[in-house]
Amino acid sequence: MAVVDASLSANEETLETIFFIAELTIHCTARKPSQRPDLGHAVNVLAPLMEKWKPTENEVEEYCGIHYSLSLT
Repeated sequence: MAVVDASLSANEETLETIFFIAELTIHCTARKPSQRPDLGHAVNVLAPLMEKWKPTENEVEEYCGIHYSLSLT
């Protein structure tokens, strides 16, 4: 748990998402390129998380330059 910022006050759902993304990261950085997933697969895996963790309308102004209304797929 030392790799997760303690200021996040992460609950179980947040930690599950962090570990899920970490697992995808491990696959994406495999030593052999043939063992890495293609970009389309990574986007398909991450797209549902984008919807799940998208900021509320009140929080959008804090994320300058990121257009959350655009689809990833």
